[in-house]
Amino acid sequence: MGLHRHIFFVFDEAKATEAACHILQRLNGRRDYFSLIKLLYLAERQSLIENRWPIFGDAYASLDHGPIVSTVYNIIKDDRDWLARKPRIWPAYIERIGQWDVLLKQPVVLQKLSPNDVAILDAVVAEHGRKDWRELRRFTHSLPEYQDPQGSSIPILPDEILSIAGASEEEIKDIRLDADAFRHMFAAAS
Repeated sequence: MGLHRHIFFVFDEAKATEAACHILQRLNGRRDYFSLIKLLYLAERQSLIENRWPIFGDAYASLDHGPIVSTVYNIIKDDRDWLARKPRIWPAYIERIGQWDVLLKQPVVLQKLSPNDVAILDAVVAEHGRKDWRELRRFTHSLPEYQDPQGSSIPILPDEILSIAGASEEEIKDIRLDADAFRHMFAAAS
């Protein structure tokens, strides 16, 4: 991978919420959160590979049960540190029910997702939406970027996914520069 800095995207809670709502709408409005997180990871991964840019810019990590979208995981788990830092759109649309499930509280009008984003989400649901959490766990454990963290967590860098998918070092560097510029623009607007 070389000694360059890594790619970090800006997390977009509105797009993440729309993406999760879209998946839940396709799955009758309710699903275990573990499966939802896996489906969102697969969509983020596919968008990164196909478009060289994620749908909503989450951070990724390998946990014992496979890769996850970290910020969405923290939102679902009601991480108090995250709650203190950010306004939340998610709870208006999705609520956790019991220990394992999430429920779509109301349909979302897609305003932030592009047609390409929706196509990727639909493709992921078509291919993996009927799998239960055990099947999704097995499948995501087979992805080349997954590393067994043995009870901890290991970051999965977008650079790794892009490299595995055949992106050149120059292409990865260009994506990093674009992500840096977007992050600076976002920070200036905040």
